[in-house]
Amino acid sequence: QIAAGGHVVVYFNHDQTGAPLVVDKKLGSDEEAVLFDPKGALVDQIDWQEGDSPDGGSFGRSPDGTAVWKTFTVPSPGKANK
Repeated sequence: QIAAGGHVVVYFNHDQTGAPLVVDKKLGSDEEAVLFDPKGALVDQIDWQEGDSPDGGSFGRSPDGTAVWKTFTVPSPGKANK
């Protein structure tokens, strides 16, 4: 479970670097991430396009909890997006 106000960091890469959760897949130019609760209900989702999450960067809500997503050139895993 992710506590209210908490964060989860997921790394998508083939070299298995990062923690605590690594998915052995590089994300393409048109991908979607979907989050479900333990009962299978949709909690959140995002669909991004080419360039939204460049190598070395990240893509997240800005600020946290809003509907606005943006590209971050300097990732800040586990910290609030600003």
